[in-house]
Amino acid sequence: MRRRHLLIGLWVPCFVTVAALAGPEWEEPTGGDAGNTLTTASNVGATNGGGVGVIRGKLDGNSGGGGLTGGDYQDMFRINIVDPGMFLVETVGLDSGLPDPMLFLFNRDGFGIAASNNIDQGFFQAKIDANDSNTPLFLEAGIYYLAITAAASEALGRIGDITGPIFEMGLSEHQFGQWGPSGEFAQASLEGWTDNWYPENYGSYEILLHGVGSVPAPAAIALLGFAGLIPARRRRAS
Repeated sequence: MRRRHLLIGLWVPCFVTVAALAGPEWEEPTGGDAGNTLTTASNVGATNGGGVGVIRGKLDGNSGGGGLTGGDYQDMFRINIVDPGMFLVETVGLDSGLPDPMLFLFNRDGFGIAASNNIDQGFFQAKIDANDSNTPLFLEAGIYYLAITAAASEALGRIGDITGPIFEMGLSEHQFGQWGPSGEFAQASLEGWTDNWYPENYGSYEILLHGVGSVPAPAAIALLGFAGLIPARRRRAS
């Protein structure tokens, strides 16, 4: 039987997000929210326009927006991958931080590329790696979307009037490691998020970034879509 998923209400923030720290760090504004849709995602960049090595933020849980059907359990970012062969994002465990995060990567049109729940058994952080041995990524330089969620909130796509998981992260074999889109909704673009999070799974987070630069101004973003020559992928030294 086809399973229907409940789409949670997506809160649209009414402020403009800006880079809060100079250098290679980006921080969610105090009292703000990074958004959780393609249109409300925060642009990630350093004030000097260079590379970005860390994203810091917080998922506030139920206190961030309305209980079990509208809390703050997802943050989404627009990132600029400048070195596809070096690309890697990984969450860091913090004292009293978000205990069980998930990561999702989408292309500039919102179609799924990769997702991660747990790096390994007993290690509940998440990692997406272009050079992953199970699901390597063949990316081009340009704009992508990165999302962090409180497990087990996962990405939903829509086909007609039915929504379903893009990555099927509820499957037992998808609990560990990195996975690409899977199942009936694998080719659907991001529509929303499932509401099956754990209410106690909230807190501050850090995401380490490799191969990521600052998101350029909107006019420059449009030009990135016409880049015809992409440098050969360069792999990190093992």
